[in-house]
Amino acid sequence: MVYMKIKTITEQEIFGDINEIKNLKLGYSDVTFTHEVNQKQHLKKHRLMLLDHEDVDHKVNPIDYKFPENDFKKLSYYRDCSEIYYKNSEVGEIDFLDDIIFLDFKVSHKAKTDNTFKFIEKFFNNYQKTKLLHYVNFFMPLIPSETFDNFCKYFNSKKIKKGCFLEIFNIALWKNENIDNCLNDLIKINFSNFIGIEYHHIYDDKNAVCVPLKNKKNQNIGRMIPYNPNANRENV
Repeated sequence: MVYMKIKTITEQEIFGDINEIKNLKLGYSDVTFTHEVNQKQHLKKHRLMLLDHEDVDHKVNPIDYKFPENDFKKLSYYRDCSEIYYKNSEVGEIDFLDDIIFLDFKVSHKAKTDNTFKFIEKFFNNYQKTKLLHYVNFFMPLIPSETFDNFCKYFNSKKIKKGCFLEIFNIALWKNENIDNCLNDLIKINFSNFIGIEYHHIYDDKNAVCVPLKNKKNQNIGRMIPYNPNANRENV
């Protein structure tokens, strides 16, 4: 386990005057190091998006959908989250996982099965030399949560294929989680499993903080960088 000291500061210190928050100039592409992963990740044939349970409005998954407990034969999925608005999900077995470089895995906290982690593990060990897991909450915050704790416990004991980049998006829009508490939880991750780790604390559609934790160049490690999450974020 690799432990990292993270310098945390208050939101006021991050953003300054509250009126300045609305005018952040940095965008996602300015702060992320996910470009270290094969750039074919932006091609739809190399992308995959799943939500692990039915959603209240049934805009994403079918009514009564649950992530399978024992296999991957009836998964509800999209190639990209942009498809949600104009088509229904595909439901079936994913036989192209070796083609996937970018996995957008959305957590509902309703899927009480380790099979979700087994699916992610299968992705981590696919044929791609580098790959990116975009791990994000769909409603309640991902950190802190039992789901995140279980994610760490499951993968900390696993030896996964080299080349995996972990990008955590913690959307705090519905519940104002303290960023310091969230950062403290990140030491639960086994850093040696990943070529890169990045934490994004999303306050709302225009205000977020990126904290790079590991990347090839060891740049901006532990630094809190405020940015606009919807700026310069095409097809991500």
